[in-house]
Amino acid sequence: MQTEAFENLCRWAGDFGIELSGDQVALLKRYVSELLSWQGKINLTGLRSKDRILRELLLDSLFPLPHLPLTGRMLDMGSGAGFPAIPLKICLPQVTFHLLEPIGKKAAFLGQVIRMLGLRDIRVFRVRIEESGGLILPGYYDAVTTRAAAALPRLIEWCAPYLREEGLLVSFQGSFWKARVERCSEIMARHHLALSRSLPYKLPGENRERAVLFMKKKEGYTCPSSSASIAEYPSTVSPPSSKKSHFFKISTMAWSCRSMYLSRVKRFLKCHPLRIHMWAIMIMS
Repeated sequence: MQTEAFENLCRWAGDFGIELSGDQVALLKRYVSELLSWQGKINLTGLRSKDRILRELLLDSLFPLPHLPLTGRMLDMGSGAGFPAIPLKICLPQVTFHLLEPIGKKAAFLGQVIRMLGLRDIRVFRVRIEESGGLILPGYYDAVTTRAAAALPRLIEWCAPYLREEGLLVSFQGSFWKARVERCSEIMARHHLALSRSLPYKLPGENRERAVLFMKKKEGYTCPSSSASIAEYPSTVSPPSSKKSHFFKISTMAWSCRSMYLSRVKRFLKCHPLRIHMWAIMIMS
């Protein structure tokens, strides 16, 4: 049954010019199997049918694939159960992915999938984009993807600052995407974005039109970015939530100061044994 379902997926993807290798299909099968296993314990998606998950989530996530860079850095906002980030990462192994998911159980699932599939250069940040602080850097990403996370104007406000020059904001939209784009003309101009490509499509068995929008950051406009690198977190471990981020930073600084202090004391004791001995005699007397 699973083999037939994925044969349909490969055929549907091929109809849209998306070719999947045997290794990619194998990883996608394991991903969906793990998703269905967790779905019985926690609510990862609103869909229960495997066929609908394959069509409306997995296949849908693959549509931007032919138009995305093969290398670089991507940010996925509101990753949820991993769509579109996990399928895109499987098909773009040379791209570094950062996933933002504030809900702990969903972030834990993403971490499990990353470990199970052996994916590299991918991290999960358990934080909202608007509360991410210094965890992610502005002007840093070649593409930012987002699927059903918020209304288009809000998505632009949140995501555009993190794009590098000529980076792509990739947004999945429903039937009325043209009207939404028209209403966003001012906010797009304010963030120096231009609609570079719209990809209308219909999923198999549906009459409703959908679209993937590609909005490009204009050349010459970038957000100032920090020279510091993003904090190092293992790909399968989520960092603290935004509510704990200040405590985390303070604790890290305190531990660093403690280590530095102990190091200096040890160095002093090693270099000045006679002085320490004299102080000890004076104190005892």
